[in-house]
Amino acid sequence: MEHLTRDLEALAAVPARFAGTQGERQMLDAVRQRLPAGLAPRAEGLVAHTSPAWFLALHAVLLLAAGVLGVWQPGWAGVATAALTASLVLEADGRGSPLRWPFPKHASYNLVARAVSEHSIGAVVFVAPLDVPRWRPDLPRWFRRRPVQGLISAGVVVTGSCLLRAIADETAAEEVHRVYIFALVVLGLAAGLSMLGNRRVPPRTSDTTGPAVVLELARRLSERPIPGVDTWFLFTGCGYAYQEGMRAFLACHAPHGSNPSAWSLRDPALVIGLHEPGRGSLGAVISEGPLRVEPHRPTGPALAERLRWAGVDLREGERPGATDANAATRHGLRALTLAGVGVPTVENTRRAAEIAETLARWYADDLHQVEQQRVA
Repeated sequence: MEHLTRDLEALAAVPARFAGTQGERQMLDAVRQRLPAGLAPRAEGLVAHTSPAWFLALHAVLLLAAGVLGVWQPGWAGVATAALTASLVLEADGRGSPLRWPFPKHASYNLVARAVSEHSIGAVVFVAPLDVPRWRPDLPRWFRRRPVQGLISAGVVVTGSCLLRAIADETAAEEVHRVYIFALVVLGLAAGLSMLGNRRVPPRTSDTTGPAVVLELARRLSERPIPGVDTWFLFTGCGYAYQEGMRAFLACHAPHGSNPSAWSLRDPALVIGLHEPGRGSLGAVISEGPLRVEPHRPTGPALAERLRWAGVDLREGERPGATDANAATRHGLRALTLAGVGVPTVENTRRAAEIAETLARWYADDLHQVEQQRVA
């Protein structure tokens, strides 16, 4: 507990650790200094766009401007709103929109450490972001479930009404115009909520429980390794910015990659994401996605359900945003996110580390049982 308390205090002293900034690199150095001596971490660079909220706001403003243009040029406005709505779908899904490409990227870094097991038959990756989000959703509870869907729906309606106005005859023009004005008002409200319904994160944040849990796991597993399983300790840059750090890690280390090396993940691999796990009510995220529901592959949720059978108070749920585990799931890996809600505490952080360690050991036991049956 003393190690954990000191970790939380030391990491909380790093200010303004937004993605792609000097604060994020200071956080990487602070974590590297606190890793166990037996591990040999290495920093891996990447470049990425670092402000998802800014690009969503840009789409909202341009959609509203294109919709207003429809008062005079409904045909051109319909084409513009259709293109912007399609671009917004790509942006909200984290896949990269055309509007994002002209803007510069920023340098960021992952910190990667691993403990290789003799006769390894699989791997477990513990991952936590080094950065914090620049903006957090601050919307009413009724509007908190993927609010960008409302903006996309309004864009679709405005596109349809603009195109109808462009082709409508004189007898239908007035009725179509009323529908268009109503759709434009709805679009304006959706755009306003999407831009105003966020709050700026203070430069200094007290929640460093994700990196602290991974540090605690590194100490525990250095003293008592999991036999037959490689354990990876990953601290991602841009964890809140399109999960670019996790994507870069998988591009370099994922099993069956285009460039296998000694630092490739052993297949099968399980990714356990630690997303502010020290907050009050810890839960297992079994499906997530910024735009649509993306269930995790069964391995992680099944392990969480076994903990519930064992009497552990671990809620299961869905997350409207995305974490590093979501990026791993999209890459085809097994993943699970442990996320908390509430005020971060040392005791909750310790409990999250124990649950993550239990999940990893149970996963290793399952792999050994499958290996024995295959040999038999």
